[in-house]
Amino acid sequence: MLYDGIISDSIVNEQNEETVSALRSDGWVNVHPVFLETGCEDSVSVNIDAFCNTEAPLKLELLFESSDSLQFANDTIVKEVSKGNNRIVQTLYNPYGLDLVDCSPIFFNLRIQSGKEGVSTDFTKKCLIEKKHICSTRENWVNAYPYYVDEDWDWSGVEDGSFDFSVSQDKKHIIVKYKLTDDVVNSLSTPQEVQDKIFIELISGKTANRYTRLVVAGDCVYTEDYRSTGIKQTEQDGVVTVFIPKAGYGIKDSFYFNLGFLDHDDVRNLDPSVIWWRPVFKDTSNPQFGKFYLQ
Repeated sequence: MLYDGIISDSIVNEQNEETVSALRSDGWVNVHPVFLETGCEDSVSVNIDAFCNTEAPLKLELLFESSDSLQFANDTIVKEVSKGNNRIVQTLYNPYGLDLVDCSPIFFNLRIQSGKEGVSTDFTKKCLIEKKHICSTRENWVNAYPYYVDEDWDWSGVEDGSFDFSVSQDKKHIIVKYKLTDDVVNSLSTPQEVQDKIFIELISGKTANRYTRLVVAGDCVYTEDYRSTGIKQTEQDGVVTVFIPKAGYGIKDSFYFNLGFLDHDDVRNLDPSVIWWRPVFKDTSNPQFGKFYLQ
């Protein structure tokens, strides 16, 4: 007898192990972000790439749920994907001229299955629509509803932990400002200790190959392995300002940016939530997320 939540050992075997591993990895589908000039376009095309790395083809079923304001061209798309890259295009209509950038993230469900091995898995994906990010001397604040939350079981919503931020520049620096919302503030003097932390991710260079993660803990800015960076930071009225030197991080015409908040409410918890504005850059499947152009 099998009970809910218990999977028989016979489901995964030598014949289907490769396919099961591929399905569980979540690496077979990539939803491209949509960048708009105004945000109020009548329609947009959403490009979805499905990558099949198994010899046998897979069946992909995408379920889109239209709202009262936005409609998808197709509620359901079913496609057999063969080995390699497969492009799927979905159209989203905006009949009332809403600002799509200000809308809530657009979710859709998908299922991928292998008829040969008789296994399948379900995922929920997001379609991200945003305007081109310009890094100027002005502070354009972003209400950062998270795209991704690591250890989301420990996050109960924006009142538990969230942040607003802006990215601007002067002649020598990229200037990052952020303000946290946190129901339990946990701050200590030693950065490695269990406490709240901010992660700033940068990718710079024309080939987008120089990755940096900065850690803001306490009143200092550190490298990922907690060495001092000497980067200046200030705080006033709950707003933290970090001055990142352009020359020191190879920032010239553009750069990729991401912000994460490690919200550590309970020092006994070894797996706190990390709230990310965009997908973590170490997963480089979508490096165009959070790209800023210097004005």
